[in-house]
Amino acid sequence: MHSFIDNSRNIQSSILWIPLSLSSALLLNLSFPCPGVSVLAWITLVPLYIVLMTGPLKRAILGGIITGLFFNIIYLFWVKEYKHPASLPGVVVGEVAYFLFAVILSWFLYHQVHFLRELALPLGWLTIDYCKTIGYLAFPWGILGYTQYSNVLMIQSASIFGIWGISFLIYYCNATVAALTLNLLKKRVETRSTVNAAVVCVLILLSIFFGFITPVTNLAANGSPPFRKEQSSADTVVA
Repeated sequence: MHSFIDNSRNIQSSILWIPLSLSSALLLNLSFPCPGVSVLAWITLVPLYIVLMTGPLKRAILGGIITGLFFNIIYLFWVKEYKHPASLPGVVVGEVAYFLFAVILSWFLYHQVHFLRELALPLGWLTIDYCKTIGYLAFPWGILGYTQYSNVLMIQSASIFGIWGISFLIYYCNATVAALTLNLLKKRVETRSTVNAAVVCVLILLSIFFGFITPVTNLAANGSPPFRKEQSSADTVVA
């Protein structure tokens, strides 16, 4: 048993990739409202990323189908309220397709880029997330950055980098934790993984520090979370 978990390549040759894929689906649903356990977003893709890092493309696609399907069926179940019989299946199929594009692109980037490979995963995923927001059929649901809506200090950096900066940091953290997990299983810590972990920690601390020094307004009256004070020119009414 010890030799099994000690060699990460056994993930590729066993059925362990199936529970790993299901674990990411579960963590994704727990990260988004409801219940909205936002801290889980920072590790939610770790199991699926391990599948991408250790398995062939076919295994990554199958894992992506499992994760994307089980996640989106639960996460987008509210779409059934549109009463059309094809509303929920249609949206789920579309979102799973985007999910698979993210898996495939991230897999190719990770296995082709040998320098800073952990950066390849978030960049690939973020590219597909951005594509989801373009055009008349844009459907920007399931973007991990939105899980931090109640994390007041963290989301203040969105005033500079938008949702993409927050999402990138979350994806980067997931990729780094996945790489470190594989290193621990192999009882070998790579310098690259250590550097990535240090960079992620610094970026998170900087983001929190920026939120700490940024003025916020507490909307305690209606129970909404605090938000950053920012006056938009659109709020100015010209007589």
